[in-house]
Amino acid sequence: MQKALIFTPDNGQAELEEIFIDEADLFLLDIPQEYYPLILDVKGLSSLEGKGIPSSVKRRLEDYLTAPSTDHIGKIYSLDQSNDIDAIANHTLDRFLVSLDPQQKSIVEKPFDGGPWLIRGGPGTGKTLINLARIKRIYQEGIGDDLLQHGSIKTGFITFNKQLSKSAEAMFKAISIDSSGGDVSFSTLDSLVMSLLGNAGKESKVVFEKEQAAVLNLVMGSVNDERWDEKYISTIQQRRGSSFILEEFDQIILGNGLTKEEDYLSFTRKGRKVALLSKERGLIHRLYRLWSKEMTRRGWSTFAGRRLTVERMIYQGQLDISRNCYDYLFIDELQDLSVTAIRLLAHLVKYPKNLTFTADTAQSIYLKSPSWSNISNNIRFHPGNSFILRKSYRITSEIDRAVKPLRLNAGDTEKDNDGIEQTIFSGEKPCWLNCSLDNHPSAAAELSKALIEKDINPGQIAIITPDKKTTDLVQQALSSYGVPSDVFQKNRGLDINSKAVHLLHAHVVKGLEFPFVIVTGIVEGKYPPYSAVQAAKDNVQLEETMDNARRLLYVALSRAARGLWMLTDELMPSPLLTYLNQEDWTYREKRVNSTLKKPYEIKSHVSGIQYACGEIILSQYFQVGDILVTNREKNNIHDSNAIFLTHNKKKIGYIPRDLAALVANVIDQGMNVYVRIICINDSSLYSGLTISISMPSQEKGRQASKPKNIQRFKDIYKPYH
Repeated sequence: MQKALIFTPDNGQAELEEIFIDEADLFLLDIPQEYYPLILDVKGLSSLEGKGIPSSVKRRLEDYLTAPSTDHIGKIYSLDQSNDIDAIANHTLDRFLVSLDPQQKSIVEKPFDGGPWLIRGGPGTGKTLINLARIKRIYQEGIGDDLLQHGSIKTGFITFNKQLSKSAEAMFKAISIDSSGGDVSFSTLDSLVMSLLGNAGKESKVVFEKEQAAVLNLVMGSVNDERWDEKYISTIQQRRGSSFILEEFDQIILGNGLTKEEDYLSFTRKGRKVALLSKERGLIHRLYRLWSKEMTRRGWSTFAGRRLTVERMIYQGQLDISRNCYDYLFIDELQDLSVTAIRLLAHLVKYPKNLTFTADTAQSIYLKSPSWSNISNNIRFHPGNSFILRKSYRITSEIDRAVKPLRLNAGDTEKDNDGIEQTIFSGEKPCWLNCSLDNHPSAAAELSKALIEKDINPGQIAIITPDKKTTDLVQQALSSYGVPSDVFQKNRGLDINSKAVHLLHAHVVKGLEFPFVIVTGIVEGKYPPYSAVQAAKDNVQLEETMDNARRLLYVALSRAARGLWMLTDELMPSPLLTYLNQEDWTYREKRVNSTLKKPYEIKSHVSGIQYACGEIILSQYFQVGDILVTNREKNNIHDSNAIFLTHNKKKIGYIPRDLAALVANVIDQGMNVYVRIICINDSSLYSGLTISISMPSQEKGRQASKPKNIQRFKDIYKPYH
């Protein structure tokens, strides 16, 4: 029996009343929803007799109320296994994904005439499922029949990538076997844009950063404006970098429709940490216009450019959208849509009140959440049509607590925090598994096999990798262990009925959830990517890179509901690990070679820095914590063991000769050596850098990539929590 707070109508006073069981308990016990009203209407187990409730359901309720257990997960798992009820663990993924919990059900049952709707929530709160269940209601209950003039009601579900769109369609089919009389389309925004453009869209080719950068480099030399001298023009790219400028084109100018220079100059650049002077903004917009003109001449375009083109054509009445207009439109993963994209989608629904948005600001990989005042006067949210899902019936409190330090809300104020405040399930701490990066594929395969041997359906397991190469290695390892696997393909969604382990890249897992998740490759050079670190031109850009990687890792880790394992490597740890509280994890080590020793450090100095750098003030160019890259120089006529050091790709000196033979031996075996600045001396008598040389023991057989120049992470970027 449970205690509930009841308000009596006479005096409004609260008193405690014992209740038999509540709706949350029935959900946790996987009781079919058709029995909810009958069970909730009685006061005890004895009253269930003669109600037409199956004996298996009554037995489940009885054991749940009488069998003690330390947590919900343990209670339900032991209950299912001990009473011949199909164990939750043996179900395919669809059973986990498509069951409405009480919180979700309450929103699904909201009326449709009070929109537009905004549903926000953290991982595991079922935002996508709510949208799909609302679509199901439209057709089951004939909602919107008054909108019909001819034909069926047209409903759209839009999300940001094709895999998630296909997965949502599979979930919808699982919950809505019969949607006859309805026209439901699942699409990505850019597929929709392409269909709206028709033949005109086929005349241009979408190109990515490499081609875009080539055009930018070309137009850099053609800027001819008296407002900027030649030196200023030639250094803008060195100061900011091509990646930054192209992101400014994509996210700020095209993403907000700021094609007029005066609009761009007056725009508040929410979402970018790097501040720009008015003079810099003017030059960047001039570059944008030249770049855009050259892209058009070549027949090239970008996704952001296409979205803006279509939005402008609709707004100006140049594009007939009557056949493409929706009666109801559901937009998933709002946090990754630009202002231009949202305006475009708002054009495509007949009435703004029939729009529904879902979002989790912390899962934004690409953009910050928009300000509604910048988008449309017809879209406004208030407590009556906006909901924040503060409770999760899926993710355990231990997993939520372990990954929460990585969470970065996109909003600027506390009201934009839509994180989880209460979790229903509890369980074991997630596992922080330290092992050689080379051993991550086999470790992931071993973990998967161990779960399957505990009667876990392989389809409930997901392995999230940082790149395709790692995915291929993991798939090979799974095959060698006899574990079936299914690689998440671009043109199809998640197979929610699969009995194979799912393999996914971190960039495509947003919006998906799995009971058991293994995340591999949480090392430097992967989180954040080495290429992104090298592209950063200053500390502010580097901090922006760190924030993007932090969001991505949060998305990957928060896909887990019941069990989570993250694989790291102590010789090359991701700097993002400094944000996590290790006491929230169960720490384990796994080694391929038991003789492999922990790395050790030697303090030394940079030899010959005065000759390489000249008479400079070292503290103006270096910082404590900077990583220096080692470079073998076997052809050095003075010392075949010579190792020179570089900083930002510039040679600054050598490892001292008395240590060079030892360090060269380690490098020549293919192992990593990390050199970090630990002290800077700018005295007039002696200027120099004190360094720490960290390296593993010298056993052969450990293959590792060359060290990466990840700058100042551990010393500059302290955890936010």
